[in-house]
Amino acid sequence: MLSNLVLRSKGNEISSVPQARRLMRDYSSAGIVSANFMVHDFHRLDIAPLQQIMVNGFEECGMRCVAVPSCFSVNVAAFADIKENTLCFPFHWKLDGKDKHINFRGASKFDLQCGQRVLFLNGSPGTFAETSAVPIHTTDFTIGLWIRLIDFSYQQPIFGDWSSPFSFRLFVEQNGSWCFQARDRSGVDLYDNCTDSKDFVTGKRWSHVAVTWNRSYKRVRLFTNGEIKVESYLAPNGPIDIMNSGHSVYDIGLKRDSGTVAHAYFSDLIIFDRECSFSQSVNEIKDNIFSKHSLHNFI
Repeated sequence: MLSNLVLRSKGNEISSVPQARRLMRDYSSAGIVSANFMVHDFHRLDIAPLQQIMVNGFEECGMRCVAVPSCFSVNVAAFADIKENTLCFPFHWKLDGKDKHINFRGASKFDLQCGQRVLFLNGSPGTFAETSAVPIHTTDFTIGLWIRLIDFSYQQPIFGDWSSPFSFRLFVEQNGSWCFQARDRSGVDLYDNCTDSKDFVTGKRWSHVAVTWNRSYKRVRLFTNGEIKVESYLAPNGPIDIMNSGHSVYDIGLKRDSGTVAHAYFSDLIIFDRECSFSQSVNEIKDNIFSKHSLHNFI
């Protein structure tokens, strides 16, 4: 199994945890930057990453880190995939109270549910969580997380960047279907669609939702519990970039323009800057994200 390979930002965590320290000398006048990486096999620096990509090995990942001024370490997968590629960089927040680079607002707290600590938002005003913004506006991407809804009396925000200028959001309608909406750089809806089925029920049932975006094919896919529910193709000559709001945070359980907050439990938010594979023989979301998570026993 691949472990995470992650591009990290400079911070106190780097100096106190030396698993992947970067020693860099900057020849700025000559346009040259060099770096020496200290390798620690089968260790991982556990802070939120800046970016995730597939590379051809450690050397390429190191070169990409050197090119980013705020990068001071990388986590490299221990093994390559069948195409000899290595995972470089996911964004992952467990939402168990131990995440870095995340803010918990209002009455947000952590409860033990189904054998693990998860985030609980009680629906009271100002109760939500903020992650650091992720650069997915000009890339393919996959966004997925676990949610257990408590209230269906109103539209429930899941995750997004939804205040002027609006970028994207995931949310659940009152009928139990869930939706993904994104706007292009001109502020016009690039995509706005929902699943047809009632994928959510209140109570003790968990659901995993995921959206993928492929720029080359202009393809959006919506998944519930690892199963594809919607596949849409945008107009071939239309835009492919999502609005970059410039906001520094994204919101869990908040529709920021209206202040609407969720009444729900959340767990394991993960973002890739690629489209997870799906075909008759391959379903990465089901096989690598959904089925291997302990909450899949409580859907």
